[in-house]
Amino acid sequence: MSGLQDIISNWMNSTAYSGRDAIIYDSTDRKRVIKYEMLWKSIQNCSAKLSALGVEPGSPVMVSMGNSIEAVVLVFSIWLSGGVYVPLSAMSDSSDDNGIAA
Repeated sequence: MSGLQDIISNWMNSTAYSGRDAIIYDSTDRKRVIKYEMLWKSIQNCSAKLSALGVEPGSPVMVSMGNSIEAVVLVFSIWLSGGVYVPLSAMSDSSDDNGIAA
């Protein structure tokens, strides 16, 4: 693991362990909650899937998502797998996104 991967992994492990019963609220839907322990498991699972798909250190991963628990999981998963999170605006058109991808 790289330095950033180690930092994320250590921070999430300690947070998930010490605050495993702490609750995170979805900013878009306050009725949706997830515990840190489940968040960490979701991040680890998603990171493994990204790695299996070929995401490796330095790989750019373009993402267009709103604010949600799923977005948090995806961003941390990208970082944990060594990828580079590239946020795309939902307001941009596909030609802008194609230019970024090139």
